[in-house]
Amino acid sequence: MVTCSWLCHSMEDVPNKIDKYLNDIQKRYTFVIYKYNIMKTVSLKIDDPIFRETEKILSKINKPRNRYINEAIDYYNRLQRRLLLEKRLKKESDLVKKDSMIVLKDFEEIDYIN
Repeated sequence: MVTCSWLCHSMEDVPNKIDKYLNDIQKRYTFVIYKYNIMKTVSLKIDDPIFRETEKILSKINKPRNRYINEAIDYYNRLQRRLLLEKRLKKESDLVKKDSMIVLKDFEEIDYIN
């Protein structure tokens, strides 16, 4: 037999209360997923001079190698996104450049007429 631990006035309220409870659980579960980052394991080959320099720097700044590499990749990803955006904007600007010059010329002619 199903019992309702919430304040249900009748058994007809039970499905609604269960749905509400399940929605609350889903919201909490979703929050937990977004709250924690899931780490991935990556095998990485680094050139020896780069590795030695990194180790020297890490010993001076007292930061774990994993955190340092994560921050470096994050920085490089942001840089690459910015470069990709710049390239896209330049391409789109070049596409409308000719039309913009024609419109500008038309406006200049209108100015001279008046």
